[in-house]
Amino acid sequence: MKRLWVSIAVVLGAAVVCTQVGAVRDEQFEPTRKFWRFDFKHTGLHYIRVGGRVVAYTTYHVINKTGTDRLFA
Repeated sequence: MKRLWVSIAVVLGAAVVCTQVGAVRDEQFEPTRKFWRFDFKHTGLHYIRVGGRVVAYTTYHVINKTGTDRLFA
């Protein structure tokens, strides 16, 4: 049982160290900011029968048009 507690303590300690190293790395690295634009294209209205009832649902085709925002670059 003592070995289990030591293993848990080692894993938690390693997680804290990795988190601190990751935080420093994130502060030093500043990626180019991006804006997100999604275009939704209606692809149709569909009907299905579920348990004797008709259920209607619609579908959309989503296009991701992501670009670099030069105002913040």
